[in-house]
Amino acid sequence: MNSLDEEVRQLLREGKDIEAVRLVHNGKGVTLLEAKKYIDKLKADDCSWEKTSNIRSWNIEYKDGKPEHITFTDATGTHTAEPNSPEWIDILKEATQEGSGKANQTKADDKKTLLQRIFASQFVWLFISLAWLCLLTLFILYIYPSYFGLHTREGYWGLFLHITTILLSVCMAYLCYIWMRQKKERWYSRLKYLVMGLVLIFVVGIWGYDLTLDLIEHDVRSYEGTFSLRVYTHYKRSNDYTITWEGDTLSSDRQHNISYAHFKELEQYRTVRVTYWRHTGLVWSIEPLEKK
Repeated sequence: MNSLDEEVRQLLREGKDIEAVRLVHNGKGVTLLEAKKYIDKLKADDCSWEKTSNIRSWNIEYKDGKPEHITFTDATGTHTAEPNSPEWIDILKEATQEGSGKANQTKADDKKTLLQRIFASQFVWLFISLAWLCLLTLFILYIYPSYFGLHTREGYWGLFLHITTILLSVCMAYLCYIWMRQKKERWYSRLKYLVMGLVLIFVVGIWGYDLTLDLIEHDVRSYEGTFSLRVYTHYKRSNDYTITWEGDTLSSDRQHNISYAHFKELEQYRTVRVTYWRHTGLVWSIEPLEKK
């Protein structure tokens, strides 16, 4: 829309039709009759736009791929649009543009991954806050349990940490899959992510299988006798305190994790009674027996 049309429309809104005709006559260098026809066309276009802009919804019925019947609803009710009327033309034009936009949006949404849809949603900060809260909780319970006097490697706490470790491994495997599909990465980098992802899937498969068997069977075993203690240090800060004993052939993982508090207590004992799950080796209870 040029400035001349804006000035003309402003004069028409003020009811100055003669001034509008004179402005077109002088501005475009046309006859007064041609200027009058131009003004009439502007009025008709404005009237058509005002009518169609108030349309709230419409319904188009097609036959053989062509529009046959159009109804629309505005502030005054539901009406039927006449073929080739301004309402008919504008509704078809709007429906075509909106349909194209929806199709493009659908295709774009289909290509989005789960993580992209989460971060694109309106609850993005809620997801981020919950993720940080969970990571902080795991950090406290997993790395520094002795500060709180909790037996976080045994019983239900140990089960919670075991399940969380499996879920985190699944997330890492999925991230490896996403990174592997990045075409901007070099082929050897993508191969590295592929290997890491396959290893994680293999580990998760073993852990998940053992955990499923223990949850279904609830095969609790008990050992009583001598034992050995060992500390595994990760990243110079995180320690795994474990207990082992001779003849342990039942558990998939014979390094049974225990809490720091029990580890320090058992250093003064020679024998112990341990209750644990058969497949995962998750310790449920520890009872020191005979001191050294």
